[in-house]
Amino acid sequence: MGATPRRLRDYCILLNPYFPTPQIFDSLRARFQAIVTFYPASNQDIAARLADFVGLDANSIVLGNGATELISWINRLMVTESLAVPVPTFSRWTEDPGLSGKTLHTFVREPRQDFRLTPDEFVAGVRRQGARAAVLCNPDNPTGSLMEPSGVLRVLEALADLDVVVIDESFIDFAAEEEIPSIEREVTRFPNAVVLKSLGSSLGLHGLRMGYAVAHPDLAGRLRAALPYWNLNSVAQAVIEELVTARDDYECGRRQVVRDRIYLSEQLCTAPGLCVYPAQANFVFVRMPPGIEGVSLRNHLLVEHGCLLRECSNDLGSDSSYFRIAARPRAEVDQLIQYLGESLPAVAASPTLGPTRPGAIADPAAAIIAFPAPPRQPAATALPAAPVIPSPEAVLQAVLPRGWRPTQRSGPMTAAISGLLTLALGLGMIVWLREARSNVGAPPGISAVAISPEAEATPPPPRDPAASAATAAGEPGAPAPALEASGSVPSVDQSEDRPQLPLAEPDMRTERRPVKYTKTHRKHTRVRRDRLREQEFGSPDRPGR
Repeated sequence: MGATPRRLRDYCILLNPYFPTPQIFDSLRARFQAIVTFYPASNQDIAARLADFVGLDANSIVLGNGATELISWINRLMVTESLAVPVPTFSRWTEDPGLSGKTLHTFVREPRQDFRLTPDEFVAGVRRQGARAAVLCNPDNPTGSLMEPSGVLRVLEALADLDVVVIDESFIDFAAEEEIPSIEREVTRFPNAVVLKSLGSSLGLHGLRMGYAVAHPDLAGRLRAALPYWNLNSVAQAVIEELVTARDDYECGRRQVVRDRIYLSEQLCTAPGLCVYPAQANFVFVRMPPGIEGVSLRNHLLVEHGCLLRECSNDLGSDSSYFRIAARPRAEVDQLIQYLGESLPAVAASPTLGPTRPGAIADPAAAIIAFPAPPRQPAATALPAAPVIPSPEAVLQAVLPRGWRPTQRSGPMTAAISGLLTLALGLGMIVWLREARSNVGAPPGISAVAISPEAEATPPPPRDPAASAATAAGEPGAPAPALEASGSVPSVDQSEDRPQLPLAEPDMRTERRPVKYTKTHRKHTRVRRDRLREQEFGSPDRPGR
């Protein structure tokens, strides 16, 4: 019998373990058939129901299929040229701008400052890069650092000339136990500012993909017009409708998550060698002791104890020594601290723990020779090497100045240059194909030789009738054709004794191509025959035709 599988203890996914309540799930289950049978409401109608829960104007709310959908549309609609963002931060803000052809500018959050930024430091970082848009994740993910609301408003005032400034507050509900330090009620005063929030993170329902943006009504209307009409499904709409009657339950669960995060931070500080950074979210950012390889520790915790932690080497501005640990109830936190205490010495004593890499072959040549050699194939006809044809986009990047990025005004110019480059590359390919075709049929290693018009006009030399007769009779005295040692084709002068066939012009009468007779062809043939008959014998009297 196999061993009993262990339960996975997840400290990676950022959840809200206390919401939704069992009563909400019972309500959704009871009317599930009706929920999935009919179409959802429009974006603005669902926003009106969410406005009752958050206490905002529905015209300033835009709902998205998760906050990431709104991130993508903001990058495409509102970020015109470049975007500045401090790192480490949420990966979608560092990866998505490149997908829409925008330039990404980054500046670093310093660990010695607990990854915090003052308003002046943030504004200076944006100005130094010369970006036309900026993003501040507040609190930041994965570091958990927070800028106070007064500081965020100072940033918006200082960057009022930019195209757009986004304040990503996806985890702001877990920043403080008493009052949520959000600026979503003040952001509508700034015509270029957007506050982004993730309902999936707040409610712990990531699978439903729910997020919303708050902005000035004009800016919100522009974003809403770009979204699909039914970008939220009926289940997400039903959950939003349940929020209005579950406000107290959500507030109770939110505060309990904050207390769990405080307890997690306190317990991590007791682990020897860990550096725990102040966090105001539903997770804590820590650095492992020197000499501990993060991937090895992550794999050891998962394999030996069933604990899944988020190792942050794939975040820009971070490395594998940093971990993001999600807040969990106290019993699960105590279990994690115990497993960390056991795993840290084990990984330090065995630094090779972790992913096993394939060993190098001692003698690659011997390994290759050990396989049976394939049968030798006959030499193929030698063809010229195919030219390497880059794409028009690659050529554009090579010929245009460094740092050039496409804009709306440069679209026609880019299309014209791309068309000319495509035409030039096509002509080059035609030349190569003609050269390759001229070599088809030549012996291996021998290229076809072009014959000049003068050579074609030169008549062949006189032939020896006796040698021709001997060859025709099959006498053994006729020498056999052979190639020179140099490998070239023997010319007429090099093989005077070789019988030469007369170069006669092709007989056009014998090489007429067969005609494919069709119905139309037969009709025209019959008409011509009738006309010839009338010319010779006269028109016959054919009544009735």
